[in-house]
Amino acid sequence: MKKIKNIYKFITLNKKWGVKKMKICGKKLIAGAAALAMAMACSPIGGFATENSVSITKVEILNDGTEATVAKTVENPTAATTGITLTTAQLMRVTAVLKSGEANTAGEISFLSNISDSQTLDNSTIQYVDQQTYTAGENDVVTITFRPRTTIKKGGIGTFVAKAGGTDVTTAATFNYTVEAPKSNMTADQNSKEITVGENVTFTLTPDSSLAIANLKVKEGTSDITVSFAENVITIPADALTTGTHTFVISADGYNDISVTVVVKAKPQETINPSDTNDVNNGIENALTPEPTQSDDGSFTFTDKITGTSETEYTIDYSVSNEDAQKVDIAGSKITLKDGVFAAKVQLTAKVADVTETKQVYLIPKDVTVSYGNLELISTGDGKDAFAPANVANQEAFMEVVNTNTSSILAARTEALNLTLKPETYANNPIALDAIDFDYDGTVVLAEYRIFKLMLENDSIHNFAAVNSARAKYTKPSGN
Repeated sequence: MKKIKNIYKFITLNKKWGVKKMKICGKKLIAGAAALAMAMACSPIGGFATENSVSITKVEILNDGTEATVAKTVENPTAATTGITLTTAQLMRVTAVLKSGEANTAGEISFLSNISDSQTLDNSTIQYVDQQTYTAGENDVVTITFRPRTTIKKGGIGTFVAKAGGTDVTTAATFNYTVEAPKSNMTADQNSKEITVGENVTFTLTPDSSLAIANLKVKEGTSDITVSFAENVITIPADALTTGTHTFVISADGYNDISVTVVVKAKPQETINPSDTNDVNNGIENALTPEPTQSDDGSFTFTDKITGTSETEYTIDYSVSNEDAQKVDIAGSKITLKDGVFAAKVQLTAKVADVTETKQVYLIPKDVTVSYGNLELISTGDGKDAFAPANVANQEAFMEVVNTNTSSILAARTEALNLTLKPETYANNPIALDAIDFDYDGTVVLAEYRIFKLMLENDSIHNFAAVNSARAKYTKPSGN
């Protein structure tokens, strides 16, 4: 056998690779001399065939080996793609397919990664080598998963090139990536603080190692915030803290970013002119509408001020519970859904001095129609309607939603029965007819409540798919 001097030929001598011989090379980590030996063991057999191509369809950075901890995904990376970075404590998962023209084709897919500027390929420069059989099923892919080696040059830190080839492939698919040292963690004394407008706010940081917190930066969105930092204490000045909810991201050299939230409340109204008492009471009552209109900027705007008989102007202070604060941001009288929340039902409190009123309000964007049964506006992990057929693959997936949201499901069943027995409550529930009126006739009857109840109980007849399929035969009246 002719000696292969450059292991890149392991990727590019594809037109001579034979499938049967290659199968003995698959799914093994190969380093140094072992890589060369394995490449040579795959002796070229067979003639030239139609040229194939390998496509790297996805690169994922994993915090560990499970799907739930994907830290970053890069679709269809190429040699020009930048920003693919992981630490020696993470894993990389590469997804690839073998194609003949536009169609998947069966064969072998090989993978090689090494230090980018390496002049030789040996145990000190090779990151990972793998070879796998590709069956070319309709949804079939090959996945190569590895953790960066720390026994190669510079402790595994540096820039790397990855190449994938395969049966009858002339040009390897390539991308570049960087391996960094794992970052340390720091914590703040509190994740969230509440202050009154006009005040500064401080956070005390605690490092988890002997690494000093240096080159500290604070951002809100894309804006840099000027802060003072001494003895691990950050002070965010009052001029960066307007009324509303602020989320700040704190970063420092060698540390993972952390975020903190500051809720800035308006200065409380100390007293109400006696002649304005009724005006304030009525104003707060009217301000809390069950379903506010969405503004052009995507927020939901409530009444911000009340003017009393005495012509005194009172600013309404709005707030939600800590649980609901995970769904929305409040800035004065504007409430905005957080990213990843398709709609929300929150308990909103309006306050002027010692007068308060709390109501349940629905924040439903103009382009959202709530799916059947989702009275509690349960969302998927990526913020979509968890009861929408498009977001639920099968009955098992639907029951997983049900079983992981038991308190919300119980509340939804109670609400559905309440709507059935008390039609007058429709006015206080703007999603009632979307979510529980099965035939869109404008009323909710016991039979519809029973359909909903059986669907939640995994009934064999009234299952998720069957109920939604039957409901699709009815038409929602225009304008509703």
